[in-house]
Amino acid sequence: MTLQLLEAEPGTADYKRALAEANRHIERLKSLWRLVTSRDSTADPIDAMLALAAEALNMDVAAVGDFSDVYTSRYAYDKVGILPVGSTFPISDTLCHYVQEAKGPVFVEDLT
Repeated sequence: MTLQLLEAEPGTADYKRALAEANRHIERLKSLWRLVTSRDSTADPIDAMLALAAEALNMDVAAVGDFSDVYTSRYAYDKVGILPVGSTFPISDTLCHYVQEAKGPVFVEDLT
C-alpha cells in the first residue's frame, strides 16, 4: 500500500515489502489496462476497466474521482445508481477517507 510505503523507513524490510506490493498493484493495473485497450470497443477505456474490475470482484460500484475540498466522481461503474459521474461528497464521507484513516485496506460488506 502507498501509505505503508510512505511511512516506512527507506532501506528497511517494511519499506521493501511495501514497495514490492505497490509494484504488484501497478503491474495488475497495467495488465487490466492492456486487456481493456486491446478489445475492439468504443467504450471509454477507464469505464471499461472499472466495469471489468467490479465484475471480477463482484462489486456493484467502482469509481475513479479526484480530491480537492470535496471528492468528485469522474468515472463510475454503478449497477445500483448511487454514484452518478459528477457527484460530489465531503471527503469525510468517502471510503477513501476510511482507507486513509486505517492506513490499509478496509472491507465494507454492505454500504446500504
